[in-house]
Amino acid sequence: MSVFDEVSAFSYKNNISLFGLTNEFFAIVINNFFNCVDDGLLIVTPSMFEARKIYDAINRYNDNCFLFENDSLSFINAFAA
Repeated sequence: MSVFDEVSAFSYKNNISLFGLTNEFFAIVINNFFNCVDDGLLIVTPSMFEARKIYDAINRYNDNCFLFENDSLSFINAFAA
């Protein structure tokens, strides 16, 4: 077990929030967690800028990572319809 595995280990609970971590350390924690679960993960960010930074960091450790870009204006129009 590597140092990152020991440091980034935590128990999963519904509606968990991780904050105050650097993007790289967050990516390591998420990658380790992803390897332990059978289902996928959904990460929600407040902006596309934050989403892109996290995506780039996670993508360094895991190729099974996808970014679904959403234009908030088109989402609001679809939601209002």
